[in-house]
Amino acid sequence: MLRIVAEDDIAIRPAGYVLDPSFPSYQDDPFAKLVQHVVPDLGPWIERMRKELPAAYPARYALVRDRRELREALPEAEALVVERLEVGPEELSLAPRLRLVLKFGTDLANIDEAACRSRGVALRCLRRRQNVAVAEHAFALMLALAKKLNAVNGLVTPSRLAEAGKSWGRITGLLTLQGATLGLIGFGEIGREVARRAKAFDMVILYTQRHPAPAQIESELGASYVPLETLLAASDWISIHTPLNPATQHMLHAGNLSLLKPGALLINTARARLVEPAALHASLREGRLGGAAFDVLYAEPAVEDDPLLGFDNVILTPHLAGASRWNLFTDLEGILQGIEMAFRRSPAANVNLSA
Repeated sequence: MLRIVAEDDIAIRPAGYVLDPSFPSYQDDPFAKLVQHVVPDLGPWIERMRKELPAAYPARYALVRDRRELREALPEAEALVVERLEVGPEELSLAPRLRLVLKFGTDLANIDEAACRSRGVALRCLRRRQNVAVAEHAFALMLALAKKLNAVNGLVTPSRLAEAGKSWGRITGLLTLQGATLGLIGFGEIGREVARRAKAFDMVILYTQRHPAPAQIESELGASYVPLETLLAASDWISIHTPLNPATQHMLHAGNLSLLKPGALLINTARARLVEPAALHASLREGRLGGAAFDVLYAEPAVEDDPLLGFDNVILTPHLAGASRWNLFTDLEGILQGIEMAFRRSPAANVNLSA
């Protein structure tokens, strides 16, 4: 029976329900609750998937939470599914039976590709549909602000135009993305998906994170690394794509928001508290920020007196950037099919599943 070791993540864990007959019941799993409005009962879906995976099912699917648990499980592992856990020479030396490393995502910073090649271990990466969806939503918010869609929606009759104090075809302040500078705070999976779209719009792309990305990635996406302060001062648009933790909470505050060029616009599809709320409100009131669009809120659902609801240059959406929930199934099926493809025939070379 195939032995699979997998990082314990809400999107990776459910593969165990399909592949491992001894896996605990899916009924109370957060994944089942998350998708129940599109698939009320996972049972029939699980049975269908099993029939499509003759090489991968049945298997033993062991979950690990950290480096210690990973290292303990590796001696029996034939396949490894990870998102953030590191896989390098030390880990590979503990896994004599390992034939496949499946990276849930396309950022291979935590995987030693050369070590995998030298060991003859196939490396596959999966482009996550949810990351694509978040990037699309960030770009939709950018376009909505640029074209003032929140303000001009429905202003197509003389009476509505007059009531709004507008004239037909005479809406001021519209923006064009071409040639504008986009600053990405965070250049991981989602930040790079946004950069792909910005490149297609002929935008100038800056990014900041703890360390510069590989030169090949920068060249492919046309992006340049700069410190946060430089990014804030140079960008017409700023889009946030970094996790929330004690080090990043309120990373945008009154001090560095004062560096913004007047009229810059802010997009946040990550977490609201990456931006200090009082500083955000003040920057909007003073006009330093020309507008903002958030898919993440300081309270979810928002309270009726949320100050952001009082700005006509702010767009708020109800934390739906990763939708639809079908994206979760698409990503999960990608994991299952990646394992199936690798063990249906001997994995002779690295394969990229990111198309």
